[in-house]
Amino acid sequence: MKPIKKIIILSIWLITNFFYPQINNPNTSYTFPLRDLIEYFEKSKGITFSYDAVQLKEQDLIFNMPIGTKEEISLEDFLLTIQEQTMFEVKQKDNNYILYISNKPITISGKIIDLYSRKPLKNVMISDLKNKVYSDSNGNFNINTKVLDTLVIISDKYINKILEVSKLKKKSNRIIEMIEDSEVLDEVLLMEDYITSGINKEPDGSIVIYPKKSKLLPGLIEPNILQSIQTIPGLNSVSENVRDFSTRGSTPDLNLILWEGIKIYTPGLFFDKLDLFNAYTVEKAKIYRSATSASYGGSVGGIIDISSTSEITDKIQGGVGINSTLFNTNLEIPLGKKIGISLAGRYTNNDLITSNKFNSLKDNILNNTELNESLSIYESISNSFTFYDYNSKIIWDLSSKNRLTISSIGNKTQLKSSQKLLDLDEIRVEDVKYYSNGISVNWKSNLSQNISSSFLSQFSNFKYKGMSNFDIISNFRLTGISRENEITDFSTKYNLEYSINKSMRMFSGYEFTFNEFDVSYGNDLINVLNVNDNFITQGAYSEFLFKKRAFMIRAGVRANYYGGDRISWEPRLLSNVNFLNNFNLNVSFERKSQAVRQNLEEPSVSSRSIVDSNSIWWIGITNSFSSESIIPNLVEEIPLLFSDQFTSGVTFRKKGWDIDIEAYFKKNNGIGVINNTAIEEGNFSLFQGKGKIYGIDFLIRRKIGKYRTWLSSSFSKNLIKFPDFRTDYFPSSYNIGKVFNWSHTLDLKNFELGGSFTFQSGAPYSIPSKYIQILPGDTSQNDSFNIQYNEYNNFHLPDYHRLNASLLYSFNWNKKKENKIKMGISVQNILNRKNIISRTYDRIKRNQEEAIEVPFFDEIDDEQNGTIKLFKNDNMGLPFTIDLLFRVNF
Repeated sequence: MKPIKKIIILSIWLITNFFYPQINNPNTSYTFPLRDLIEYFEKSKGITFSYDAVQLKEQDLIFNMPIGTKEEISLEDFLLTIQEQTMFEVKQKDNNYILYISNKPITISGKIIDLYSRKPLKNVMISDLKNKVYSDSNGNFNINTKVLDTLVIISDKYINKILEVSKLKKKSNRIIEMIEDSEVLDEVLLMEDYITSGINKEPDGSIVIYPKKSKLLPGLIEPNILQSIQTIPGLNSVSENVRDFSTRGSTPDLNLILWEGIKIYTPGLFFDKLDLFNAYTVEKAKIYRSATSASYGGSVGGIIDISSTSEITDKIQGGVGINSTLFNTNLEIPLGKKIGISLAGRYTNNDLITSNKFNSLKDNILNNTELNESLSIYESISNSFTFYDYNSKIIWDLSSKNRLTISSIGNKTQLKSSQKLLDLDEIRVEDVKYYSNGISVNWKSNLSQNISSSFLSQFSNFKYKGMSNFDIISNFRLTGISRENEITDFSTKYNLEYSINKSMRMFSGYEFTFNEFDVSYGNDLINVLNVNDNFITQGAYSEFLFKKRAFMIRAGVRANYYGGDRISWEPRLLSNVNFLNNFNLNVSFERKSQAVRQNLEEPSVSSRSIVDSNSIWWIGITNSFSSESIIPNLVEEIPLLFSDQFTSGVTFRKKGWDIDIEAYFKKNNGIGVINNTAIEEGNFSLFQGKGKIYGIDFLIRRKIGKYRTWLSSSFSKNLIKFPDFRTDYFPSSYNIGKVFNWSHTLDLKNFELGGSFTFQSGAPYSIPSKYIQILPGDTSQNDSFNIQYNEYNNFHLPDYHRLNASLLYSFNWNKKKENKIKMGISVQNILNRKNIISRTYDRIKRNQEEAIEVPFFDEIDDEQNGTIKLFKNDNMGLPFTIDLLFRVNF
């Protein structure tokens, strides 16, 4: 067959399979002007119509398939459609048809929702001044009225609406969107579609993501909360891990992540490579980069507050799908009109499917550890991964004024590995796993027309455990080498809201939190570290909110009591004002404190074992930090972390252009670092320091029809100081000076296309200055060493950049809009660039031959005993990676 014939046949096949189904879509509708149809039937049928031209106005009629042209409309269908979609009745007299207005009875049904959150609104009054009804818990209503009447939609918290029945009559899908009264500011105070559809910037400076409304983001093919967050300026990642993002310079452990009020301590699924949250059950995720409400405590970083579905459906709905790494399913089941349940789960599919993405993620996890399958020290090696997550929610409308919800979430990630080493009759075993579970109970009540309350109680437990039975360097078997970390969090929170009037509100509340944590590291011979403690935090807050057209101010204070003389007074202030119609200015100041965090600022750790490199050290303030070992250890108090933050920004909106600029400054005190080099000998020390962060975030967005493009960038400086080993400020490990992203999306009927280019400065790293052996012995066999540095983070890796693209195709598989099939493909790192995420030095050669020679010292006599070779180990980013999606929603 000639090439030209092949091209023609392929083109016909593509048109038939992709475009023809759209042409014959039974949901397609066509609109015709009523006047044009009257003229057509008068000419083609030899009949006449009598009507009042003023009353007729510019009215249209809508016809669904298979009708597509005027010639396909019968006279009977035409007359029936006039009576169904307009206020006119039709009376025939011989060959003359008279159109006249009749105020006939009619039943109007519809649904009332919030314009921005898309949540159904209950107890909203619908009245025609003669009859009145109220919307139910799902926002639905039915009212008997007349064609010429007018409906008034009335709600205490929303702007009232007046609608003509004659206009509602012709709509088949009657969705009435309401705007909250307290949020009626000038348009520039609310950036709808901040980046793309379903991502908005609220007047309080927060960014809200609505996954079910969100359009495609380049590099993704389905909703993804933690990766979507990282498209927002100021939320930058020093790696490609989903949770390893810094909120304006703050380390990831300083972010407070909530799921239905449950505190989340787990990193991402699959060793932080996949999003922890099933976005198909998420209603909205609210992100604060700064200017947080006084109701939030326990965090000096950003806030990610995630809410799952809040609607009781009237039928079973959900979806099932598969991508390159996970099976995914979710269900929403009504158990009557007042009770509904939501269930969702995801499970690894790597036992059945071997995909490019799974292999890329697996290699990325193992590449810089002893479990790298390409190392020549093994005769054989087997690595097995298991990971899954689940969540559920029960919604119970106890009455029209009381709602009870019970939510749960859980997950687990585990790696089991066994290796047969060359020249040794040994089987090396490693087992690493972390898992968490949480549950919350939330009771919301409308006590009166102006007073509402909520009572939330939550329990969260996170546990990490890593075990290894063999050390490669020392060739020494130890049964039960392990790291363990467990944290339990229980809290109750009561919030009272009083609406003084339409412009002013007061919030007050109390929060009680109990934390218990356990950290241990050791083996059968020595117990290097053992910390077990608990503490109680009590917090009280009060906040005042005023919103009036182009001005908003929120002022509050929070007091946290940590026991003893440790109390933190935390003022919070936000002001937002519109000027010159198109500009909006915001200024905020806040003080925050945090008692539970991880050890993430260590500048010199080189992790050899998967047990070390994936350990999670959650630890809280306690009277003492101690360890038991054969070597004496430092005993110190874990400091409380304080942060003062100032932010100022301006927003401009005009004729499809959106520009958002914010500058910020942070001052942190109480940074704590556990220096755990030579951890096997218990050589612990606790460094305390402080830091300062300043920067500017910038976003410009333009929408032209179905095409969107946005350019975002961040410029920042992140400095820390630890007087114990350096008196001046030096770059933090999270000092990423420049971040730049340029993205594009295009909607073409049922197709969504996206592409993006990301650039960021290389992360800082340190080069060793000398090598100290702590215990005497053969340097080729003994693992008791300490790598030391003269300078910290004074070198930078090569700049990082990546090109991503996505394509998503969706279509309805029957007449119902919610019954949809989605198929998609995304490609990350199209150019297959070898991005370096981080760099360390160690005695084990893994993925590179390059090494440096450093002086070798014996700690006992402090004499140089020659030099030793340290190999450079680079942790690389993902290579060219493809992800595929197939999903059915019903």
